[in-house]
Order: sequence, then C-alpha cells, then structure tokens
Amino acid sequence: MNLIILAAESGSRFKSDIRKELALIQGKSNLQNTIEKLEPFFDNITLVVNVKSKSLFSKALKTINSSKTTLTVIESGFGPGHALLNY
Repeated sequence: MNLIILAAESGSRFKSDIRKELALIQGKSNLQNTIEKLEPFFDNITLVVNVKSKSLFSKALKTINSSKTTLTVIESGFGPGHALLNY
C-alpha cells in the first residue's frame, strides 16, 4: 500500500515563516513524525511538493531516515486537491 503526503500548498494559513510540515514538535518536524509513525504500515511514501519548495523538502528528507520516501515535484501550489490531481 502507498501513502501520498501532500505538501504542495503555500501554507499561508499557518502564518509563519516556517512551513507547517517542518515545524518542530518535541524536537522533530511534523513531516518526520508523520513518516516515522506511518512508515511501518506502507510500502512506499511519496511526498508531493511544489517546485518552489523542492530544495527545502529535499534537505528535510535527508535528515529523515526513510528508504521508502521519495519526493515528487509539481509545478503549482494551489492546495492539496490540485497537488493530487497533478501527481
């Protein structure tokens, strides 16, 4: 079974310079916590991001020990529904 994590939106409602996926909770990013908790239940994890945040999420994934997680980049950042349609 595959998991798709949609992180292609701009995150404007979070009202922070830090992306909500990368905000720290108990020393780990939301993204890291999500991947670590869900990885045992999935064969593959795909993180979908927009082109503007590609380098940011590439760096973040390097700090997360997950051989199952890959990064997919889409052109637009119009929200999670649009990301899924363009994946």
